[in-house]
Amino acid sequence: EAAARMTGRFKSRTSRVDVPHDDSSAAKTLSRRSESPSIDDLTGGINSSFDGIIVADLNGVISTVNETARELFRYETKEELIGKNLSILCGGSDGKRHDGYVKAFKKKLLDDPSSISNNKVLGRQRMLHACRADGTEFPCVIGIKLVANNKMIAGYIRDMTGVVSNEKKRVSVAMRISGAVDKVVDDHAYDAIIATDRGGTIQKVNAVAVKEFGYDSKDELVGMNLSVLMHGVIDHPEFLLDSHGEQRVINITRKDDSEMQCIVATRNVKGTPIVVSYIRNLLPVR
Repeated sequence: EAAARMTGRFKSRTSRVDVPHDDSSAAKTLSRRSESPSIDDLTGGINSSFDGIIVADLNGVISTVNETARELFRYETKEELIGKNLSILCGGSDGKRHDGYVKAFKKKLLDDPSSISNNKVLGRQRMLHACRADGTEFPCVIGIKLVANNKMIAGYIRDMTGVVSNEKKRVSVAMRISGAVDKVVDDHAYDAIIATDRGGTIQKVNAVAVKEFGYDSKDELVGMNLSVLMHGVIDHPEFLLDSHGEQRVINITRKDDSEMQCIVATRNVKGTPIVVSYIRNLLPVR
């Protein structure tokens, strides 16, 4: 049951992730054998594993835990977990549904033992939220394997708290920057508009820039340095960093190496490392 609960949670709450390889002796034992490892196989390395390891029967009743798991879930003793159902370790609303997941997992396994080879849960790692003894939750990655002639389930649990929070922060910042850039790089603007980072690497351009500079697509420009278009920029980075609100006349080099004289105004996008250049061709000016 425990295993099923853990697996059910994964379906509703989590996504697949890449996790560092576990070099612990317990993990090596599992990966080394094609057959289901015995409990004796596990005990040799279970307490030296970096991961929390919990072994339960097919009804989800915990029989073995290692010291890492005890610390991870903040229990005073291992005995507090022995004999308990895996559902007590499941975070969110999945704990209530975990028994159903385990029963379904067990039924499929007993009805069709050959299903082990293509089971969507076994041998894969998924991220979910687990519940500590004090009721607080934390993100973790768990991998599940059958052991003891497929009569028991072993779960390998790794705390991902720092990794997940840092990734969420990175994504949040990226989304904020992307949203700010989208507001200013307007395809319907009269000017060619180019957004760069403070090193001059082009992050986004509008359709006018593509047409004015003779490129075939926006993708051709994204990732290039602005110095490809404005040769003086590479020697004078302060043009981007310190010219907020200023306008300058500068020659722009098109894709075909021809040049066009333009007036360029720059502004910094508040709260981001993005600098936007508004470029207007002076050729039609009389």
